[in-house]
Amino acid sequence: MLIARMCTQSWALVADPADRDAAIGAVRTYPVTRPETSSGAFDLPLRIEVLRAVRSSP
Repeated sequence: MLIARMCTQSWALVADPADRDAAIGAVRTYPVTRPETSSGAFDLPLRIEVLRAVRSSP
């Protein structure tokens, strides 16, 4: 799920394929090296901030 989400981000969509593959490879490798996540599934908190602008009438 982490990799699938990462691949939908704008930087991944426009990145050079070699750069994108290197970044995704690093993210794929990182969790298995950490004791907190090496057992497999883990929770990934996600925070989203949204800004809304309203155009005022002239």
